[in-house]
Amino acid sequence: MYSRVIGCLGLLYLGGISSCLANERASPLSPELSAMPNKCVALRKGRTCFAKITLRFRVSHPGRYCIVEQDKKQPLYCESIDRYGLFAFEFQSEKKLTYFLVDATNQVNIASTIIDVAWVHKKTSRKRRWRIF
Repeated sequence: MYSRVIGCLGLLYLGGISSCLANERASPLSPELSAMPNKCVALRKGRTCFAKITLRFRVSHPGRYCIVEQDKKQPLYCESIDRYGLFAFEFQSEKKLTYFLVDATNQVNIASTIIDVAWVHKKTSRKRRWRIF
């Protein structure tokens, strides 16, 4: 990024700033998918974790894109977007899951993100008895 700015400043000195800015705008963005939060915390190991997750995605060219959960064929969400998209949903799982951003025209995974599941306490197999005295 900084090398491009320095290069543009050098071209400004030489009188070619318009071509430098045109190249900066024409360079495609790499596809990206991110989750906020990217970790869900359950009380005990093995329990289902519940969280409201927001997936943010960026694509390099306009088109129809879908969000697909790992090991599922049916998409969670599909939309025609230009550059940026947003999808919020209720996460429920006992284990970490991977979500994919899929180009709907050719069914290719172009980005992915993982939502980890953690826990506060380890799973206990023994029962605790309550005693007053």
